[in-house]
Amino acid sequence: MEDPLVKALAKKYQRNAAHVLIRYQLQRKVIVIPKAIQAAHIESNLEALSFEISQDDMRKLDSLNRNYRFMKFERCINHKYYPFNDGH
Repeated sequence: MEDPLVKALAKKYQRNAAHVLIRYQLQRKVIVIPKAIQAAHIESNLEALSFEISQDDMRKLDSLNRNYRFMKFERCINHKYYPFNDGH
């Protein structure tokens, strides 16, 4: 959320960095489960549904991919639908 590109896009879309990152994943068809406990944060996260990131900006965000995984689901690595072999 501190990346300069993310901050610039947040300013461009008049949202916060979390909204941009949530929206980015949603447009990629990735399920997003934000960590939010307070009702205000949960409601705020819904603002990610109220705008769309341009294709050009999506490509810019794609360039931030570091191919990090917190959970690799290694026991499923040979499954034909294993999602982490496509570089995303």
